[in-house]
Amino acid sequence: MPSPTQLPYPVFGLDETPNERVSARCLSDRQNIHRSTPVVAQRRVSEGHNYSVLAAFPEAAAADWSQWALPLSVEGVSSVSNAIEVAHNQIAQLMSYPQSTNWPLKILTVDSRYPTPAFLYGLREYRDLVVIARVRRNRNFYCQPDPVSGPTRPRWYGPRFQLNDATTWPPPAQQETLTCPQPNGLPRSWQLMRWTNRLMRGTRAYPMHQFPFDLLRCQRLDGDAQPQGPPLWLLIWGQPRQQITPSQGQQAYAQRFRLEHFFGFAKPHLLLTAFQTCLTSHEINAVRLASLAHGQLWLARHLVDTLPLPWQRYSPSAHTQQRTPRQVQRGFAQLIQQMGSLATLPKTRGIPPGDLKASA
Repeated sequence: MPSPTQLPYPVFGLDETPNERVSARCLSDRQNIHRSTPVVAQRRVSEGHNYSVLAAFPEAAAADWSQWALPLSVEGVSSVSNAIEVAHNQIAQLMSYPQSTNWPLKILTVDSRYPTPAFLYGLREYRDLVVIARVRRNRNFYCQPDPVSGPTRPRWYGPRFQLNDATTWPPPAQQETLTCPQPNGLPRSWQLMRWTNRLMRGTRAYPMHQFPFDLLRCQRLDGDAQPQGPPLWLLIWGQPRQQITPSQGQQAYAQRFRLEHFFGFAKPHLLLTAFQTCLTSHEINAVRLASLAHGQLWLARHLVDTLPLPWQRYSPSAHTQQRTPRQVQRGFAQLIQQMGSLATLPKTRGIPPGDLKASA
């Protein structure tokens, strides 16, 4: 992965994806998984395997597609473990990588299932890691307690900070308005409000009152500077979190959706979860092979020609240099032909020439 040049830190993403195996009743380590379906009447619980994917988000140049994601680690989530334990092992491998020492700060973006005491407390030893996670709009946090001296034990938590109740919010420590362009060229405005040193209720095994974090509220504004849609709440956790500004936190988490683009492309076009095997070890190898194939497409994005479909030949987006993974995949065959093959031509061995033709 190339080192970032536009920002002083790289951005990574972590998420879990299911592989549905309903018909494989004899498959080992099969468990209940969650699947997404557009049909309301269908159940969202199925059977299969879960895989945890840790990906890097390379900086996009002007000539590159802005939604590339590079899978760095793909691990299976067994039935005797959970996604948090597997994520801790993947993050430990990332932090021990020799190239990571060149980055004084690293940002990890995760979805709303990860900001729990068990996940955050396991990352307390990393002094150069900042976790930006989305939190549900109905969660409750706490402010810092008042320093009251007395014979009793000091309080660990202060007043309640309820995300869906504005009356419990104290004045924010930082507030700004961010304007960024959309893919269609129109500007989009965000109102950012940040509260520092919030607390999460923990347990005896996870004393979260010792590890404060920041909350960032991202509210989209319309053309009249009025709120549009529900707000986005982000949790910024880590010792160097003060180095991240509100605008950098919002833009860093916006890159997490590159993982959704990766899953949406790799499953139908790279057969990420289509390998139906009777061995679990072969299945994880197939998932990793598809992830490596996606990395090869990223490396070949400047080496192939754009091959638009017949109904796309007159579209302006079909001849741009910002090639999507699907466009690179269509032109990858030409790159393989230019590279040639390392195999030698076959030679006949032990095949007699047959009877000679009679000569006059």
